[in-house]
Amino acid sequence: MLILWFALSIGLSVLPAVALNYNKEVLEMITSFVADGKGEFAQISGNIIVLGLILTVIGLSSRINGDLIYMMMYDSYYLGMQEVLMDRVNQISLTDLLKKDVRDEYDAVFVRAGSLTDFMSSFCTLTGKVIGIIFLLVVALKTSLIVFIISSVFTVGIFVLNNSFVEKLRWNTALLQKIERLSSYYEKMSRNLGVAKEIRVYNLEDKIVNQWKNAYKGVTNFERKRAWDMELRNFISSVSFCLFIVLMLGYSLLSVANGKTSADEFLIIFLLCLSIFNSLTGVAKIYMQTDYGLFSLERQQQFIEHAPTTDKNADEAKADAALDTEIVLEARNVSFNYDNNLTALRNVSFQIRKNETVALLGLNGSGKTTLTKLLTGLYRPTSGELLLHQKSYSEYQAHVISDAIGIYFQDLYLFHTPLSENVAYGDIQNVNNLPKIREALKNSRAERIVSKLPKGLDTLLGKDVDPEGVELSGGEKQLIGISRAHMSGRDIMIFDEPAAKLDPIAEMEQFIDIQENLRDKTAILISHRIGFARLADTIIVLENGEIIESGTHEELLERRGQYYDMFKEQAKWYQKEEKVDCNESEVF
Repeated sequence: MLILWFALSIGLSVLPAVALNYNKEVLEMITSFVADGKGEFAQISGNIIVLGLILTVIGLSSRINGDLIYMMMYDSYYLGMQEVLMDRVNQISLTDLLKKDVRDEYDAVFVRAGSLTDFMSSFCTLTGKVIGIIFLLVVALKTSLIVFIISSVFTVGIFVLNNSFVEKLRWNTALLQKIERLSSYYEKMSRNLGVAKEIRVYNLEDKIVNQWKNAYKGVTNFERKRAWDMELRNFISSVSFCLFIVLMLGYSLLSVANGKTSADEFLIIFLLCLSIFNSLTGVAKIYMQTDYGLFSLERQQQFIEHAPTTDKNADEAKADAALDTEIVLEARNVSFNYDNNLTALRNVSFQIRKNETVALLGLNGSGKTTLTKLLTGLYRPTSGELLLHQKSYSEYQAHVISDAIGIYFQDLYLFHTPLSENVAYGDIQNVNNLPKIREALKNSRAERIVSKLPKGLDTLLGKDVDPEGVELSGGEKQLIGISRAHMSGRDIMIFDEPAAKLDPIAEMEQFIDIQENLRDKTAILISHRIGFARLADTIIVLENGEIIESGTHEELLERRGQYYDMFKEQAKWYQKEEKVDCNESEVF
């Protein structure tokens, strides 16, 4: 297919030179007829008809050729490059995607996923155009050596001018991406209903608008400068063309006056000038599109070749199943830093036994959620080691960790799909297993949500695509997320703040339900609220990314440390059958 379009572009681009030859023959016949009075119209009618057809094809091709090539290549190259880039980013660990330079580079190359289409279609057209110009220069050489020299100098000069502009455009493109990032932030803010609520309540309209204007000023100045550069290039090209025409016509008129050039040759030279200029004008634009596509392709190649991806062959050589040991999970001096060098965890060590329920406690920002992402294999420790069944995570194939651990994330995402699918994504193989889906909903007390929805399990969640979808409340979303976790049925279950949007009494009921549904499973329950901790076999308390206490509920109360203070402070939130006698360190 590509060879076909190359051949078609070359064939169409040669037509202006062919048309000039036919023009020359027709004019020579007409000149001879006028001078000698000999000949008949029938002798040139065939050439005139062919010339008319050629000019018609030239006119049509100039309008549809480039667009047609782009359209024919769209599916193969544009969508194909998107697939390649998405496959590549899927091989990058979330730890590396947290790095700003990796994330920014991916965003930049994905936005330009159409660069392969741009380059291939533009290069195909450019090749034809260049060959067409070469044929026009051949016509110029056959006409006159002087005409050929002047045409060649003009052609080379226009190419040099456009190449200098293209180099500047490359540098400007990289700069524009940085400028647009901030303006895009404010543009998206205006379409976010949650942000609009904050802006209106606190009367921030003027403040936000001014910040947006300042951010957009950089984009405006950039676009103004680019427009100025383009107009300057066009002006220089136009002036150059005028000089070209003056030289060509001046030489031609002088030749006619000296009897060296006939009237028909003069007209051919004039048409040659117009054809060269029209071809060069189109080439300038196509050349910029080709180079811009090539520039983006070079960035994409750099990303594809140097992105920190996992080695599939190395992964296949690792263990594809976990052992069954008494120690299920273990952390050995685990530390983790985000890309901004913020330390989220520092020298964390613990062991979790089979069928043990562990409560992970800590105030907001203590590192609880970061730890869950490490335990699920989404992040890699900056230092230290995580073990599953007494074997390092690094010794397992990637799927082993996800197959062993199910999780409810506090920042869960509900897909724009029916409710049943949102739950079934916890075990995608059972997406059509309605009994299992209903059981998962029952285990999370989410059945009441289904009963009030217009289409029950078939109700579409979210309004991003279909306005007929349903938006759930924060608490309802949590219950669907917990249902998804129960649907997974993993041997190890992690619940990260599963009751954060519930009142203390409902929270306690939620944790009791979770405990009952996790019999014969290893579980990690995470919260910054402490009332549920008595349900756990072991309690781990995090503060500023470090474990400061661990033990049973009774042991930690006796120590009168951070856990004791937290429990005493939060005790008034809950209705208890027991009370804490702070003087005697007893649970009441």
